[in-house]
Amino acid sequence: MCQRLYELLVSSGIPTAYVCGTQNNISIVYLSNATQTNKTNAQQIVNGFDWSDAAEQTWILGKNKNDAVNSLNTNLSSTLVERNSLHIMYNQISGLTVALNRLTDAHNLKTSDTVTKLSPPGTWAQAVNALINQIQSE
Repeated sequence: MCQRLYELLVSSGIPTAYVCGTQNNISIVYLSNATQTNKTNAQQIVNGFDWSDAAEQTWILGKNKNDAVNSLNTNLSSTLVERNSLHIMYNQISGLTVALNRLTDAHNLKTSDTVTKLSPPGTWAQAVNALINQIQSE
């Protein structure tokens, strides 16, 4: 929880070097340029801080999602081997979608049951965005 509190203080403009402790015994080490106003504001943030496990788990989940999305945004454009591997999988999924839709058409013609067709993944950028949206929705 100290990491979450530390990040909250820093994002609030409090010059903070380190945070450790527990709800009832917190220690904040400020950077040398921290003013008394900064320290007062930090205390107000600590007083309103949610120390619950649920808040911590929500923060961890959000951090993991952000890390995954950032990894996709940076690594997919820079790592050629991974990008090529994903392109191969994307092309295989696209081909499989077409084949399954042909089977669906044949099934729908032969029976009264209607099977919904699959939507193709679209462009490479749409596939990456779909993956990012899936990460953020979980």
